[in-house]
Amino acid sequence: MNNFPRPSEIMRHNRPYLFSDSKTEGVYILAKSELSHHLESLTQRNQHQDFEIFARKLCEREICPNLRPQTGPEGGGDGKVDTETYSVAREISDRWFQGLPGSGAERWGFAFSAKEKWAPKVRSDVQGIVDTGRSYDRIIFVTSRAARSKDRLRVEDELVKKFNVPVTIHDRSWIIDRVFEHDHKDLAYEYLKAGQYDESKMVVGPRDFERRKTLDALEERIAKGGQNGGEITQRVVDALEAAQLSRMLERPRIETVGRFDRAIKLAKKHGTRRQKMQAIYEGAWTDLWWFDEIDAINESYEEIEALAFEENHADDISKLSNLYTVLTARVMQGWEGAEELEIEARGERLRVKVQEISADASRPNNALYGKALGHLLELSSASVKTDVESLDAVWNGLSDVIDQAHGLGEFPAEMIDQVIDALQPFAPASDAFDALVLKLAEFMGERAKEGKAGKILFRRGEQRLEAEEPIEAIRWLGKASIYFMKEEYAEEQFETLYCLSVAYRGAGLLWAARATSLSALVRMVILSDGTDGPRPELVPSASLLAMISIQLGRFVDALNVILWLNSLHEVLPLSDEGREGLRNKLLEFDRLLMCQIVNLEADDLRALSTVPDMLEKLRLFSARMALILLLGHAESLEQDGSIPEEGSIDELKELAELAAVQPAARDLPKRLLMYQNREFEASVILLGVKVKFTADASVFGHLLCEAHIGALEGFLATSIETGMLAHASELSVSVEICEDLGEPDIIFDPGSMMLTVKWPVELDVRDVAHHQTLCDHLIDFCARVIDAIAVVNPDKDNGFMSQLVDEFVIQRSISFSNACIGNHRLFGTHASTIAGLQFLSEREYQLKSDAPTVIRGAFLDERRGEDEGFTDPEKIVQSHRGYVVESIINLHLWDRAGWNGIMFAGYGPAYPPMLALIFRDEQTACSIFSGWRDKFGSRDKEDAIRIALLRGVDAQHPSHYRASISKNFDPKKDGLDPSKKFMQASRMLTMTPPNSNNLDTFLSDFEEKQCFILAPAVLGPEGEPQFFTDLSILKRMLYVREAWEVGVHDQDGMALRSDDNILVPDGIENPPCFELMELKKRLREAR
Repeated sequence: MNNFPRPSEIMRHNRPYLFSDSKTEGVYILAKSELSHHLESLTQRNQHQDFEIFARKLCEREICPNLRPQTGPEGGGDGKVDTETYSVAREISDRWFQGLPGSGAERWGFAFSAKEKWAPKVRSDVQGIVDTGRSYDRIIFVTSRAARSKDRLRVEDELVKKFNVPVTIHDRSWIIDRVFEHDHKDLAYEYLKAGQYDESKMVVGPRDFERRKTLDALEERIAKGGQNGGEITQRVVDALEAAQLSRMLERPRIETVGRFDRAIKLAKKHGTRRQKMQAIYEGAWTDLWWFDEIDAINESYEEIEALAFEENHADDISKLSNLYTVLTARVMQGWEGAEELEIEARGERLRVKVQEISADASRPNNALYGKALGHLLELSSASVKTDVESLDAVWNGLSDVIDQAHGLGEFPAEMIDQVIDALQPFAPASDAFDALVLKLAEFMGERAKEGKAGKILFRRGEQRLEAEEPIEAIRWLGKASIYFMKEEYAEEQFETLYCLSVAYRGAGLLWAARATSLSALVRMVILSDGTDGPRPELVPSASLLAMISIQLGRFVDALNVILWLNSLHEVLPLSDEGREGLRNKLLEFDRLLMCQIVNLEADDLRALSTVPDMLEKLRLFSARMALILLLGHAESLEQDGSIPEEGSIDELKELAELAAVQPAARDLPKRLLMYQNREFEASVILLGVKVKFTADASVFGHLLCEAHIGALEGFLATSIETGMLAHASELSVSVEICEDLGEPDIIFDPGSMMLTVKWPVELDVRDVAHHQTLCDHLIDFCARVIDAIAVVNPDKDNGFMSQLVDEFVIQRSISFSNACIGNHRLFGTHASTIAGLQFLSEREYQLKSDAPTVIRGAFLDERRGEDEGFTDPEKIVQSHRGYVVESIINLHLWDRAGWNGIMFAGYGPAYPPMLALIFRDEQTACSIFSGWRDKFGSRDKEDAIRIALLRGVDAQHPSHYRASISKNFDPKKDGLDPSKKFMQASRMLTMTPPNSNNLDTFLSDFEEKQCFILAPAVLGPEGEPQFFTDLSILKRMLYVREAWEVGVHDQDGMALRSDDNILVPDGIENPPCFELMELKKRLREAR
């Protein structure tokens, strides 16, 4: 005899919370003998009508719920049946969890009788039913009397042969069996008045109270749900949840099994692969652990295996591994034989699949999960043999898995935790097992601590985001996103990434926003790929990605996401408000795409020749009309009715011209980013610096550029106001794919401000195997860009370095930067192309030579000023686009050139005087002036180079003066946005001549000629000057000022230092320089 506890006993002991917490035993007090006697004596109490009602209610639960109540006289009346089924649509009968298959589609007749002579009664009833001519598919007769099986079968066969209609007879034994085995004692009490009901013994537990409410709500929603895609999808989810609740409430087995059968049926008909597998798995799991039946697992194993093997997801294989472990345990305990459960064949197939998953280096989390499953399979084998050495090998293997799990956020470490926790009471003494437990405890403790910290950080980041402080939000959310990179915090990770993407977008960092938004959407897709199916959270996350794609000019990406959103509109169980919100969002995308299309040049329009049909299928009708118009096919819009009879092509053109000057249109890029055999070009603003990225036309080059931009934006996101001072107005980054190159390289040319990234062609960023190489390179790249465009304020150096550590800047910037991986997981391709949407297109609209052009200024005067205004200065620091670097000083060249003096020279009355800048390095000095001449010409007509000479900077030495060189700018004159914060690099040099004779002579000559020559110079070995007049620049403006006149809002104020002893003439009180000096002192002390 087998002494092992039954599965239900084990499950109840280990997980009592999965069972009912109500005390229901003895509520209906009824014995089988009592019910038998009650049925035998019904006629004596004149309860034959009560029995008919009872029998109908019992048949509704056991046979079919769609029975029509009898409203005629007793005994069936003119209808000749006591009840019959009514026709039910398949969509409704699919929702039933009670009754027999087919009862909704067929016509069945029922007769009930309490007469002692049951055989003559059934013959007469069947004769009467057949004589009605209503063509019943089946007749069922229920009697309260006992019928011997031999007699019952004989009568059934007799009636089938006579009337050619299947007849089933249920007698008293069937009634008693169903009442007690399927817990229908409530029917016997309510309709037959059999037994007693003791209300005092019914105590509903708190968990059951909530479960019952939820179950009732689910059943109501299942019964009343409609037939649109969203409601059908929700029904699949609800059916499985209802079955699980029925299981936990310990409802009668017939109810629970019926609900699981319904869930399986709906999942197979309407659900995803994962939902089908989950429903079948849960049904088999329930049969074993709640009803002690192994048959369902054994019978459904191959079906679950086939579904699990369709895709190499370790999580699916883990469920199959659970079933296999159960089967092997049953064999070990002697319940069944190994051959009966096909242990060897099933185990071999499972091991092969686990090895395949473990070897897939492109999915590191999934592969490590596979390794863990492999060790757990070995554990089953070692347990059978009770081999300590084999067990130690398993413990050591699992320890290695934990070591490798560091940094793999999607690895489900809690799975190993649960297994080890269950095994601890039974595992033999072993140092390897002890080491595993200790390592696991430390690992899980660290994850739990990080999860708690992540929640605190997220709350703070969310508050900053609500306060419209995106840069501050990025500080908190970026760090939280790293803490949440664990499977058990998948929900929190999605929410954090979504908010982080919103924050990046708010800070003007669209590429970082795109990469993070893709990661958020991938996370939600993974969460949706479970039993619950697509989740409503997909809508806002997909909408965000679509908006960012439009803002970046990623037209095809936007269409892909909008295709998704259209599908979600059909399948998600959205509320009326949610559905209306999604429709409005799609309408907004339509209008934005129209605004973008009307501003495109001919080459972009030509590339979109197959897109109009796509736009129509995606319901982007405004964008379609604008595109067809600009491609020169407006007549087709009249032909298909897009332009109504009362409208005209001219009116459509006016609408396009109006769209072209909308504020939204002015903010959208005028060139699309597409993988259409065109070079990659994109510019971003970081710290006010325009960084321009270029790459060749290959998809590889495009993807590399995208990764670099996303990482750089993430790295510099929070560098504003932290001691990072940008000095360059522009930087060019060229990404080149190189053959015969072993490892990535970065080359910087300070003269042209060009940074070149050389990338080996063998290291394909689409291959996860090269992910770490890419991450290491991106860190180096970000550091090199910072070195090229900015300097760290020495007073804040520690603050900047601590920011890198405290905010997880490096992890934040590279963890989500390789967007092509997320794109592949969502859309099945690393790079979305128009060709990928070709299935939506039926014809091509070639760009015609006479296609109309949009006059983009047609309505500009009318709209001018509508959206003008000043940005809140407090909000400037919350966006990189709120900064502008205007500089003519290339710090790299000036540092190398070594400016160390000024020299004046005159060439006679016919020529202007010369102001020469003396440098140590001749070649670099010439490069500086060569660059100026390339930019401003040989004559600085716009006075871009500001030369200021501040006299009186040292009261003790009146002849000393300070020269300042910077870009001369006037916001109004240069059309600069006064709401932005401007920065520039400048160079100052204090000259200490013993007298002012040379300066006075030069200024007198300049005053006479009203111009001077600016040129580079160096001093020879003997101190003789060498002028490079071939690089000279003629200037007409020179700013000679007394230092005491320079105030707070003066551009030349940067040339003064807080410790200057400025010469102030007698009689001047509170000169402007005093306020400036005081401000500089306060700023220095604040640092």
